[in-house]
Amino acid sequence: MANKNGFQTIESDIEEMNEQIRSHRRAIARRILCVVGILIIIFAATQLYLALRTYSSYRIDHKTERRDSEAVSFDSFGKYIVKYTNDGAICMDGQNMQIWNQSYEMTTPTLAKSDDYLAIFDCGGTEVYIISESGTQKHLEMARPIRALSVSNQGTVAVLMKDEEKAVVKLYNKEGDELANGEFYLQNGAFPVDVALSFDAKKMALSLVDASEGKMKSVIRFYNFGSVGKNEIDNNVGNFEYEEMLIPEIEYVSNDKMVALSDSEIMIFEGSEKPQLASEQKLEIQPRSIIYNKNYIATASQNEEGYQISLYNFRGKEVMKVETDIMYRDFYFLENGEMCISDGNSVELYTTHSIRKFHYVFDTDIYRILSQGSGTNYIFILSDSTQEVHLR
Repeated sequence: MANKNGFQTIESDIEEMNEQIRSHRRAIARRILCVVGILIIIFAATQLYLALRTYSSYRIDHKTERRDSEAVSFDSFGKYIVKYTNDGAICMDGQNMQIWNQSYEMTTPTLAKSDDYLAIFDCGGTEVYIISESGTQKHLEMARPIRALSVSNQGTVAVLMKDEEKAVVKLYNKEGDELANGEFYLQNGAFPVDVALSFDAKKMALSLVDASEGKMKSVIRFYNFGSVGKNEIDNNVGNFEYEEMLIPEIEYVSNDKMVALSDSEIMIFEGSEKPQLASEQKLEIQPRSIIYNKNYIATASQNEEGYQISLYNFRGKEVMKVETDIMYRDFYFLENGEMCISDGNSVELYTTHSIRKFHYVFDTDIYRILSQGSGTNYIFILSDSTQEVHLR
């Protein structure tokens, strides 16, 4: 007769071995979780250190000498640099290698940008160039002097033209085809002062001044060129009036969000079809400058010590306030979201967390700073050279 006790012993040994395997796996899992936790802590600490760290010098990684005329201006376009004058524009990379160039003759060359397109127009003149990163897509000649222009991510442009009799707003695609137009006569009251086009070119807004009733008011008027707007008279899907207020600047910062700026108030409108007022921010001090990007609005207001820089989110909440003694000439957002304030020699870079990340006094005039990612790599455009640098 077989001994059944032997089977029981083997079965007990297997169960014990399985428990040992499970225990070993749990120990390995705990070690992995512990290592991952340590790595997360190290990463978070490193990011916090980098976010709070300040810099007062830099290392030049690459330098290209330049000779420019005195009337030169610089701006960013994606990852590239645009240098423009009255005679033409050149797009370059950080090592001064040419991407494209466009010659023209303009009295007041002005840039309008979207993510993928750049429009160069003669403010007060009649010429428009629609340009992508690969070069010029279309040259347009307007019939009246251009006062404002907005460009979408598809290269569609909204052009505001004015003369002594009337204002005309026209939409053109990047091939130069006219898509829509409207006329405004001075004697009829409301007269446009700025135009804004959404990123997808489906919505347009006008800021108008109306003095027909004996006192000035501003009107912000929204248009929708999609299916919703077709059901409305002249595609007009909303009007907002502001008594005794001038709103000289409006700008879409996304498909569904628009900023309107006056000297006493910041207004945010939101809506995918019929925009509505989402927030208002009263300004205690009249700012000298107001700048904005896709996430924030910043103001620079003079005080007794110098200037106060305030940063607001699109809910109208002030999220940052710092003081600077730089009597600035330039104030702008970098592509990485930082703010630059400069008097031409002294420069300060601020993060959105109120950290003065970089301070430096240059021996020569600095025209522009461009970010290269979110770290410590930048491009400095000085009066005599372009430098790719690393802060330290």
